[in-house]
Amino acid sequence: MKTKIISLIGVFLISIFNNYSQAQVANVELEVEKINKIEKEVIPEVVGMEKYVLENRVQEKVLLDIDEKSAELIADGIESVEMTKLSITAIKNGEKDAAIDYIAGALGRLETISLRSPEMVSIPISRFVQTDDIDTDLGAIKLVKENILKSLEQNKFHVARKELESLISEVKIETKSIPIATYPAALKTALLAIEKDDFQTASSLLSNTLSTLVVEREYISLPCMRAEVLLEESLTIQPGHLDPIGNRKLLLTSAKNQIKIAYELGQIKKESSNDLIAKIDDAYSSIGTSKFTDKVKDVAEIISKTKNEYDNNEALEI
Repeated sequence: MKTKIISLIGVFLISIFNNYSQAQVANVELEVEKINKIEKEVIPEVVGMEKYVLENRVQEKVLLDIDEKSAELIADGIESVEMTKLSITAIKNGEKDAAIDYIAGALGRLETISLRSPEMVSIPISRFVQTDDIDTDLGAIKLVKENILKSLEQNKFHVARKELESLISEVKIETKSIPIATYPAALKTALLAIEKDDFQTASSLLSNTLSTLVVEREYISLPCMRAEVLLEESLTIQPGHLDPIGNRKLLLTSAKNQIKIAYELGQIKKESSNDLIAKIDDAYSSIGTSKFTDKVKDVAEIISKTKNEYDNNEALEI
């Protein structure tokens, strides 16, 4: 049985500007909207912890990633984009002085960022996080992969595409940034055009500048995140638990299965998968000993670093 869980988490950043002549820093409001659509339940019944607890903990890790990434967003960069938009509006309204002031304000903020962080090549201004998830077992995943190969052999690419979509289990973090190499230069060129009353050229330059922001995408494996949560849970079992050893065995077995799923989905390398499975087996054999905690922490830390191993780290202009 397959379960498809789709979570869309939209991160919207709203800059509020008051009195641009005083060059005040914008207030950035972060709104996180999470929409979950659950069609079927597919997580194995026996994982060592309640299914809803497991998924809630995974969602908490996703939200933590959002918070950490959003902390990197730069308010001055967000303001510079908003001021660029306001300058276009001012040009359309025939407000030459206002358009110049807005562009000058945008340049001032970008120069401030460059002075503070001269090594920065792009300025992150917005972030969107999307979670696409399908939980199933290894047998079902292998069957889907076989169906994809058959569809490709039969030139049924539309069928293969749909099958591929059912193998997505990841968090995609998309960051939009200002390219420092080109954005300020374009603003200066537009400013000169406005001073010469060439408003059409200035408006086109500013519009094109806004359409060439850089987008970078990062991908994180959800099966790896589940394995991480399952391992962490094995360390929190209280002494009064009815069967702590049995529960730990279930949790570690389930964590190992998630690593196998991550490999089948192409999210971690074969050597990484083998290494993690061996370490989980080693921790499994140490259950009930003083070495168990350190061994579990060690493998959980490795998984934390491995969960975005398949990240393409794409960067493109839009």
